[in-house]
Amino acid sequence: MADACDVSRGTLATWEKGEQSPNAAALAVMAGLGVDVLYVVTGQHANASVQTLAPDERELLDCYGRADDSGRAAIMAVATLAAR
Repeated sequence: MADACDVSRGTLATWEKGEQSPNAAALAVMAGLGVDVLYVVTGQHANASVQTLAPDERELLDCYGRADDSGRAAIMAVATLAAR
């Protein structure tokens, strides 16, 4: 990470300890690497949006949204079993 952000390992350590914060350029590099920069800055994770989901995840959510109560219960039961 230090190499990617063009900073020393010591600087990276100060960020990790909360003694200093990365600048906007370093945050932009981190974002490009897939880092949740909102978490880096605030300690809170960014909310996932539909655009960040894979196509099959979006399809599953769409099906869940169109299902009635019994359909949603069935989807949740299958998902719970599949996750074990």
